[in-house]
Amino acid sequence: MPRTPKSGTDGYNKAFPMILRKLIEGSGKPKKKLAEYLNKSGQAVSYYCDGTSSPDWETIVAIAKYFHVSTDYLLGVSPDDTPNQTTRSVCKYTGLSSTAVEYLHTYCNQSVRSFYRKYFDYLLRHGEENIANVPSYIIEAAQAAVIAEREKEEAISLKRSVDNRVCTLSKDGTGYKISAKEAESHFIDKASEEVSKAIAETLGELQSEVEKGLKENGGEINVDDFIWISIDDEELEGI
Repeated sequence: MPRTPKSGTDGYNKAFPMILRKLIEGSGKPKKKLAEYLNKSGQAVSYYCDGTSSPDWETIVAIAKYFHVSTDYLLGVSPDDTPNQTTRSVCKYTGLSSTAVEYLHTYCNQSVRSFYRKYFDYLLRHGEENIANVPSYIIEAAQAAVIAEREKEEAISLKRSVDNRVCTLSKDGTGYKISAKEAESHFIDKASEEVSKAIAETLGELQSEVEKGLKENGGEINVDDFIWISIDDEELEGI
């Protein structure tokens, strides 16, 4: 008789079993492949997955290698799955995901990489001035959306229209003077305007840099050969 996973056991929803099940599902490979790699029985792996039993440290290391993740991630200690210690340190320091860090690092030895570095640096500099209010706009939009959904459900249950209903949520408690749905659109539009402004200024600065390069190179630039001056280089020039 096939064994029924013990989803009701205390161990089922602990970090390691949950992450292991997620990794197995995401890999698209059956559990028996992992069992073969670990030189364990399929039953043993099933026990790991439902939290009935826990593997020893050597098996944990082997499982991490099999899925190309860190043991810290596997055990639920770190949200970053990369086994690369340097990447994990950068993630911890910057708050960026391992995917974002590795994406930027991909261009480390390519001239285009400097573009990404400079683009994000400029964008963050403008962000201090132009996108400081974006998080609050996003939160306001989400709150309005929740209220709009609640009002819609109430209207359906009471069989009445919500066209003229006024959202009662605002920082000063006075209400939006418009419907919750309109408030949601308003705050999303405000956030988009701020981000667009910051991106426009960033691209403008990058364009100015290219224009300078064009003048210095007789009006011709090959995108593959153009070297974007890094922020560090600019700082060194000023010393």
